[in-house]
Amino acid sequence: MAKMGLNIAGRIKNFNMAPQQSFLAVLEAVVNSIHSIIYRRDKEESFTGGWIRINVKREDTLIDDAKGDILAFEITDNGVGFTEDNMESFLTADSNFKEAIGGKGIGRFSWLKVFSEVKVESIYKDYSLNEEVNKRSFVFSLQNNSDYGLEIDDRLEAYTSKFEDNQTTVELVTPLQAYNQGLKLSPEIMTSKIIEHCIEYLLEYPDIKIDLIYDETISINERFKEAIINQKGDIFDVSNESFTIRHLFISKNLLKDNYIYWSGNKRIVTKVKLDKYIANTKGAIFKDSTAHYVAVISGNFLDESVGDNRAVFNLPNSEDNNDSLFPDSITLKDIAENAKNVIKEFLLSEIKLIQEKSETRVKNFIKSKAPEYNHLLKYCIDDIRQLSANISEDRLESILHDLSEKHSKRIINELKEIERNTNLSTEEYQESFKK
Repeated sequence: MAKMGLNIAGRIKNFNMAPQQSFLAVLEAVVNSIHSIIYRRDKEESFTGGWIRINVKREDTLIDDAKGDILAFEITDNGVGFTEDNMESFLTADSNFKEAIGGKGIGRFSWLKVFSEVKVESIYKDYSLNEEVNKRSFVFSLQNNSDYGLEIDDRLEAYTSKFEDNQTTVELVTPLQAYNQGLKLSPEIMTSKIIEHCIEYLLEYPDIKIDLIYDETISINERFKEAIINQKGDIFDVSNESFTIRHLFISKNLLKDNYIYWSGNKRIVTKVKLDKYIANTKGAIFKDSTAHYVAVISGNFLDESVGDNRAVFNLPNSEDNNDSLFPDSITLKDIAENAKNVIKEFLLSEIKLIQEKSETRVKNFIKSKAPEYNHLLKYCIDDIRQLSANISEDRLESILHDLSEKHSKRIINELKEIERNTNLSTEEYQESFKK
């Protein structure tokens, strides 16, 4: 009887995961499968393939076309399998076995945060035992927890049936009530979440075949390949740290807005909408109205700063870091400000087209419906070019009103400044007033 030490129940209770993040537990299993395939490639020169199947199991209903509750997620791959090394790592809380590829050693705790139990079955060729074929199976559940640790009935035996290939299945069974709602996603949303979370792996390992089986089989690779319209890489520095940006144009059918993705260890940790940093990109559609833009920002500094639950970076994000214990440390804001300049340069021609479209739209609106704002086309044209071409007329009129008020106050303040300047000659005063 194998045993996992430490107070695992307490460890899982303290594992920070919001109910809306529950699909992360499934994504952890998918990434483990990717790692297992990469590891097998390193061990077995002749192995160049690799596949992953994510099977969504739902309860049957008596009503036609009704969607039953999700019962389990079954993730199967043909990676290296649950070898002795992998099993030892699994039994070690906070294991550093996969540290070189960004493994935290705690991802499996997210499984029991969201699901009541996990069933594992692994058939694999053991390279440390003259390539003997073994079968390992066990159940991972808090029901087997005690004051002495978490007991796991690790059943290892020789595989006597006909061996065709390695095959490991991790079945995440019975979602817990608090996290059940966060798993009730459509196949399209699940597909988008898998692509989003694993986008760097999909770019680097396009030959690892990933399928989502949900009523029908969806090829994640094909969806991703069809969606990528263009990509390019850039590098920038913040202090002495180097960062990479992958510029991606992704079909608007897959992605519904423009984003900056923050990556740690090849997984997307968090994202923000592009318009937070670059004006007039809200709802913008690039590449002749076919695609949205994504910037994937990565680097060793971000890899080392990922929080345990992979939902945040352990970095200050203050507008003013002077009160920090380490005022010279790099913040997310520092990285974002530098990245913003690189993104603006890359999107220069696309943004120019958006600005021209916005300017034309505002000119037509002023000419036909709001001529009282005609002066803004001369004095506030830069502000007008920053507006989204997709905002409603009511919102546009409100913005023009605010710009007019702002412009009037600016003129009044400039006049007052001229009046206060006693060093001006009469001619200079007249010229400044006229201007």
